[in-house]
Amino acid sequence: MIVIFLILTLEHLVYSDESCNGINCGSGSCITTANPSLPYYCKCSNGFNTILPCPPENPCSRNPCGQGTCETVPNLLYGYLCRCAGDIISLTNCNVTFNNCASNPCAHGLCVEGLTSFTCNCLPTWTGKTCDERLELSCSTNLCGFGKCFEISDPSFPYVCLCPNGNFGISCPEEKKHPSTLTGRILSTTAHLSDKCNPLNPEGCMNGGK
Repeated sequence: MIVIFLILTLEHLVYSDESCNGINCGSGSCITTANPSLPYYCKCSNGFNTILPCPPENPCSRNPCGQGTCETVPNLLYGYLCRCAGDIISLTNCNVTFNNCASNPCAHGLCVEGLTSFTCNCLPTWTGKTCDERLELSCSTNLCGFGKCFEISDPSFPYVCLCPNGNFGISCPEEKKHPSTLTGRILSTTAHLSDKCNPLNPEGCMNGGK
């Protein structure tokens, strides 16, 4: 009787250890059990247990930014960014001293702090690690999408788009229900569009502009 009991127990343990193979628990973890009718369950980060996949975790629920404000941005490395004091944007948290952006390394873009380095969010006409490589852009490359492209003489922005809604910009993408709120301090740039003519309002142009 004892031998039979041991064999059944060992067989059940092997079955339980393999119960999580191929199980999708989503953002949670698969846990094996000793119950033959429920060989596994999904342990979710919100404290609930289920046999269904756990829902996606909100990265800001763990308060990773400390004294800063957390915003979810799914396409970033950790799925969020931190808005820290002094208009500093961090991809990790606000509990460390940042000085990677102190020297304004991004020539034509926004400097984003990291734990040991920085990344540059370049303006549309610039590229490279420090946004110092000029992109050769012209209206012939369909830059404005759904709008009309006008070539201008500004050295920073060689063109401007007139969008279907009447607004000017550097592109005219399809209207989204939830536009991005990723804004921040641009540390070093020479891009200015405010002094350009409105092609639809020639009376407002100065210096002989039309």
